[in-house]
Amino acid sequence: MAIEEKYIDYIFKSNFKTIEKKYRYDTIIKKSDGKLIIDDYNIFRQIVDDYKNGISKGLISFKFHNTLACIVLNISMDHRISKKTKCIVLSGGVFQNDYLLRLCYALLNNNNFDVYTNLKVPVNDGGISLGQAYFAAVKNNLIRKGEKNHVSGNSC
Repeated sequence: MAIEEKYIDYIFKSNFKTIEKKYRYDTIIKKSDGKLIIDDYNIFRQIVDDYKNGISKGLISFKFHNTLACIVLNISMDHRISKKTKCIVLSGGVFQNDYLLRLCYALLNNNNFDVYTNLKVPVNDGGISLGQAYFAAVKNNLIRKGEKNHVSGNSC
């Protein structure tokens, strides 16, 4: 874990816009019918090659997580162009991995994205029902979008 901490610190301090090639796997992302398709076979082939060549499991894991962060960055850049927004939300069970969350945050922040993530609600399934309740309340005009402190109706 020490290498991960040092690397995140390095990314933040150096204001890196991407991850050096030697610390990640080559990634192929294609666009088809307006959707981005990640060639995961290519990534896993490189992982198997590293393993067969005696690369440590720790370094393989490090490169894999860095690769995922680069994929998040590339998809976010496409999203910024196609949706004309620089707001990115990092949520879901994968972001329970603190290294991945912090690395994605650093890369996105360094590339001028507004990055949002959960602070008081779990990023995994535990937060899904709360999000569903919020959107249902907005849809049914029980609260206004963005309202934080009050939900009208009966109290418990």
